[in-house]
Amino acid sequence: MAKRILVGAFLLLMFLVNPPLGLAWELNPTIQKLQALYDKTDAWQAQFTQKTHVDLIDKTITKTGSILVKKPSHLKIDYHGDGARHYLSNGQTLWVYDSGVDQVFEYQKISKILASEALTFLKGLARLTDDFLIQKGSAADAMMDNAGLLFLELIPKKKDAQVEKIVLGLNAGNYRIEEMTLFNQSQNRTHYGFSSIVLNPVVPADVFELSADLKAKLVKGE
Repeated sequence: MAKRILVGAFLLLMFLVNPPLGLAWELNPTIQKLQALYDKTDAWQAQFTQKTHVDLIDKTITKTGSILVKKPSHLKIDYHGDGARHYLSNGQTLWVYDSGVDQVFEYQKISKILASEALTFLKGLARLTDDFLIQKGSAADAMMDNAGLLFLELIPKKKDAQVEKIVLGLNAGNYRIEEMTLFNQSQNRTHYGFSSIVLNPVVPADVFELSADLKAKLVKGE
């Protein structure tokens, strides 16, 4: 469960700071406007609702939270509710605070717990077209709330990818990413809906560092 959430979290970072522009799309006005918008975006924050449909038991699990990302690789995600998890990264270290057990898990080797698709863009090493085939998408089976969005479908080129495909939903007026659905190889689907989106908020430098005031037990991973 934790690994799946982390994959989704860093895919969020990947898409929000590295919009999908490739040779096949360079003449498309929608993609050009999307590129222009996020070229000017150094930081991004929003509230989100996450809905995961577990195919095996035909059940949808809903969670809410907030997300803050900053180029090139800083991330802060806070899930809401009792026992919720909190994810924090300064680009080098990843901390996962599990409030249910009052423990902080620290990871120095982020590659051990992230999909390669997400790592590529966390480090800014390549363009989306290196790892994904990009085509027009649709709301069909993507759990999208707003059928009026513009949809892009991204399919990983690697056969061992942890996601089967990703569908992005773009606002037709301002080209912001408002919805995203991950189709996992397990046949489960995870949908993210974003609200209260703020581009380029003022972000204090210490936001992405673990607070010294947190007295939870520290557990170091690899």
